[in-house]
Amino acid sequence: MAPTETMTSSPTTSSPTTKSPTLEPTAAPTSSPTPGSTMQVLSTIRFADANYTALVQDPDRLAVFESGFKDAMAKSAGVPLEQVEVASVTSGSVNMETIVHFATDFFGGNVGAMEEAASAFETQARADPAAIFADDPVLSSLGEVSSSNVLRSAAELRTFATGSPTTSAPTTSNPTPSVPTPTAAPTAAPTAAITGGITVSGAGTPAPTPAPTESAAGGIPGAGLVALVLAAQMTLFMLAL
Repeated sequence: MAPTETMTSSPTTSSPTTKSPTLEPTAAPTSSPTPGSTMQVLSTIRFADANYTALVQDPDRLAVFESGFKDAMAKSAGVPLEQVEVASVTSGSVNMETIVHFATDFFGGNVGAMEEAASAFETQARADPAAIFADDPVLSSLGEVSSSNVLRSAAELRTFATGSPTTSAPTTSNPTPSVPTPTAAPTAAPTAAITGGITVSGAGTPAPTPAPTESAAGGIPGAGLVALVLAAQMTLFMLAL
């Protein structure tokens, strides 16, 4: 009987894995630049009865003094508190060198309104500085208030990084999934069955054909022919009797 071959575990291919599409990020909203104008009013305000040495040696007292000073100047100029800059505090009683910043942003974008407010503040600081601090009990109690070096700059055009945020149109592209590459699963090696003492190995390899087996009659070639001749002679002998 010819040996038979049994195959196991047919080759299989795993299902491809599809990657999720990746979207490009959408641009964040940006603030639109706002064109406008600015100008400054510089001045030195002197408080005759203020003690410079005592003031600068006491940081807390100096902070209260500057806070009240800046608040009064901002209200008189019609600008936000942070637009009042104290450039220096010097002796000679107490001299406050100050810059007040004006911008069209604080006046509805109107250059004329800004210039009018700056001019009015300049006049106030030059003619009657004491009136600026009349509502502050500490500053109004420091004796005579005078001013010097009062100057107003010309309006300058500039661009402010302010304004309502404007969102640009999103630039999200259509998702493009990447093309997956199928990965073949490992193919199990065929298992050969052993039949008649012959082992079959290798996928698809035909089993070897066994060689013809000699009959057991002495293992001598032509033994069958000799037997036939003897049988014929015996038959003839029997007939002759």
